[in-house]
Amino acid sequence: MGILVVVLAIALFELAAFRWGADSRDGVDSPEWESRWLWQRSHN
Repeated sequence: MGILVVVLAIALFELAAFRWGADSRDGVDSPEWESRWLWQRSHN
């Protein structure tokens, strides 16, 4: 019974992540590395 609850909870989290999760795919022109560099420079 406990295993069933865990599997159901994981399935619900997976569906929620699929529905409301962020899309982390970045294109070739993504400014992520520049953002990381600027963030690190401001926090050192």
